[in-house]
Amino acid sequence: MSTGFFNKIKKSFFIKIYFLFLALCGVSLFFAPNLSLSIVNICYLLISFLTIIHFGILLNNRLYLIYKLVFVVVLFTFFETSIALINFLELLKINASEAYKISLNTGNINIFAVSLNLKIPFVLLGIFTFSGYKKWISIIAFSSSCLILFLNNNKAAFLSLGLIVLLFLAYKAVKTKAYKKIGLVVLLLIVAMGVAYLVTSVDKETSVPTSAVNKASDNTEFSMLNSLDKEESASSRIKFWRNAIELSKQNLFTGVGLGNYQVEISPYDNKLLNNGSVTIHPHNDFIEILVETGIVNALIYFTLFITLLVINVKKLKSEDTEIRTIALLTLLILLVYGIDSLFNFPLYQPTVQIGFCIIMIFTLLNQSVEVEESNLLVSKKYFIPSILLSLTLLYFTFEIFKTYKLELEIKKDYALEKHLISADYIAKNLPKYPNINNETYPFLQKLGVYHYYEGNFEESKKVFAQSKKINPYSGVEDWYLSKIHAKTNIDSAQYYIKKSFESRPRDLNSYLDLLHISNIKKDTLEIINTNTVFSSYRDEPMNYIHTSNALYNSGYDIKKLNQFIAEGLSKFPQDSLLLDRKEMFQKILDVKNGVVTSSKAKVQSVKNDENTAADKRLNNVVNMNIYLQEAANYGAKGQFDLALKNYLLVLEKYPDNLAIHQNIGLCKFEQKKFKEAIPYLEKSLGDQNLNDGKSEYFLGICYLNTQNKAKGCSFLNTAKNKKYPNAAQIIEQYCK
Repeated sequence: MSTGFFNKIKKSFFIKIYFLFLALCGVSLFFAPNLSLSIVNICYLLISFLTIIHFGILLNNRLYLIYKLVFVVVLFTFFETSIALINFLELLKINASEAYKISLNTGNINIFAVSLNLKIPFVLLGIFTFSGYKKWISIIAFSSSCLILFLNNNKAAFLSLGLIVLLFLAYKAVKTKAYKKIGLVVLLLIVAMGVAYLVTSVDKETSVPTSAVNKASDNTEFSMLNSLDKEESASSRIKFWRNAIELSKQNLFTGVGLGNYQVEISPYDNKLLNNGSVTIHPHNDFIEILVETGIVNALIYFTLFITLLVINVKKLKSEDTEIRTIALLTLLILLVYGIDSLFNFPLYQPTVQIGFCIIMIFTLLNQSVEVEESNLLVSKKYFIPSILLSLTLLYFTFEIFKTYKLELEIKKDYALEKHLISADYIAKNLPKYPNINNETYPFLQKLGVYHYYEGNFEESKKVFAQSKKINPYSGVEDWYLSKIHAKTNIDSAQYYIKKSFESRPRDLNSYLDLLHISNIKKDTLEIINTNTVFSSYRDEPMNYIHTSNALYNSGYDIKKLNQFIAEGLSKFPQDSLLLDRKEMFQKILDVKNGVVTSSKAKVQSVKNDENTAADKRLNNVVNMNIYLQEAANYGAKGQFDLALKNYLLVLEKYPDNLAIHQNIGLCKFEQKKFKEAIPYLEKSLGDQNLNDGKSEYFLGICYLNTQNKAKGCSFLNTAKNKKYPNAAQIIEQYCK
């Protein structure tokens, strides 16, 4: 084994910085509340370390093979982007909204975008270096990469792409004056941008049924809106960064422990994110290192990047063309990786971490070739520790693989809503590394949930107590404990749901459940306090609807209720639901006033009976309208599970109301539960007031998605004859 490589490591200043960074990451394990998470993350870092060492040995004094390596990357990019575009075109016919999320097997459009940008410097070099078929493959690879990045519409990727192309072309303009090739690259970039614009501008009405519904549903009470803040937005990232910096102040020098950000940030982000949304990274590697390992290590990590930048900029001045070329490649890859480090979390993404390894290897080896020397002693010194470390990492990697396998099984089981997995199965396969899933929920919590579904409430309580020690901030355990105690002790149920709500004051389910339990207890003060807290984070018109519903059913004074609704209207004067609610409460008040103003006792007695009956009828109508309004609002926000709950409550009292059947069918449709939607939609066909073709249209799409083309096309033709929007386009594409 070559001693030259290890001599380079010993002499390298930036490698010493890297070793110091890894050492301090290791020290942070002693300050980690959750050691399991730290072990997982240190394994990821050590795998990158071994990759650098092994590939460094392989490429030591062999960087003259750089152009062969460039062509391998170009070829890989060519095939990868070709497959991605073929998948895109196929998915565009099935589900347009999903087609633009091009990610292949990376699982995330951001990761796929940065992985492409890491290859583009190689592809650009191929265009300027190769001739013949190699050049054409490079051109196609560059064009398809740019097209995919434009279709993905990723801002960080745009920034990286623009900068690396600009810097590469500027360098080539100065050094080689290859203006024709520079013009070609600019032309390819413009063409890719133009094609992406044309594709995204195509009328989505030609897409397949499941995507066509997004347009068609504009004609219903459901529109596909997202009520949550998007993590991709710049404003959200800034909020995440602020929260992370606040957390870092609590452990400025020691950090919270490698990998522990995702749990310890919860008390901060739970007041920022709606419902069950969580963050497992702050979308900035430098800030994450600051939080997890302390300010000293964060500065060391930042210094590593500055050092790599300075070293490679100096090498651009070398008289050796090969050294300059490799330095240029390294700088461009460093630029891509650095930008991604500022806006995402490449440190723990293997697909992107390859880029970091290339930066380290090229920077270390890009120098004049040394004479090889063999030394068996050095070989043994390296070989044994390397094997031991590799075997250790292999064990933990296998454990991590088993954990994610179990997580996937649980997710699939949740999606089926049949709970086919047993609590015993989860208990037998309970993972240690990591002991929480990708949504920061402990696997013990999932075990407790499955005990709950199986009716083992006492066992569920025990497991939840253990789970809360791993992540005390999720509030999910308290939510389930509330449901358990609601069967026997309403006071305990209220206690636990309050704790759940306190953990997640922006969570809609906890808010609604606390209102519900407080309503059962007739605790109007708690109802008002709950609304005040929730509205301080999410001030929405529906808060007044939910709260007024709970207050009304708790016997709250109707005059005060009118004042409460008036307060809501002062904030949201055009909200139709609040206006309807004001009118309903005014009718109730009028009925009650009629009882009071009756003069003669005999007449008053009769009127009391009449008014009591009228009051009951009116209450039934009010409650039905409340549920319907809430359901429509949930549907408009895309929260179809909550909309379904309200529609089903109304259906219990009004089973013959076919419009409710239609709405339930539409909710099931939006959830892609096509088989479940069919009976409800078919039931609604008997209503003469629902004769616009809507039920037939959605029935047709449901049958197409359940592989019953004959019935699907039959219903779609009926919808077409009734001139229902978009029916003709679906028939044209799928019924010929």
